[in-house]
Amino acid sequence: MLMTLAAPAGPASATDSEGILKKTNTYGAIAYSPYSRSIGSVTAKSKEDAERFALQDCQDRSDPPDCELAMSWKNAYGAIALTSEPNGPGGWATGPTDSVARDRAIANCKRFGGGDDCRKLRVENALPS
Repeated sequence: MLMTLAAPAGPASATDSEGILKKTNTYGAIAYSPYSRSIGSVTAKSKEDAERFALQDCQDRSDPPDCELAMSWKNAYGAIALTSEPNGPGGWATGPTDSVARDRAIANCKRFGGGDDCRKLRVENALPS
């Protein structure tokens, strides 16, 4: 079973100098294991934290722990699609909705030779809070 870990986060929103509530940026990251096909993903309040925690999430699931950062992004959905074959093709993408990000990731996986085996999916929501 795949899970998403939440990285430690600061306040969900902030106020500007006039006391008006404004949204803060949210960063997402996805890491994967080329061999075991494990996937780790998180959202965080900084790009660095998102990347670090995604790699750790993946390493905790992977045997061997050979995870690589696939992508990081800001204020959108991110998705990865992998084949089941060790060291096989995969694709990742971002989008304004989970379905757009997922469809783009699957299309990229297929484009790189995954065909109908692009079924191992993970979508992460990094919309600003």
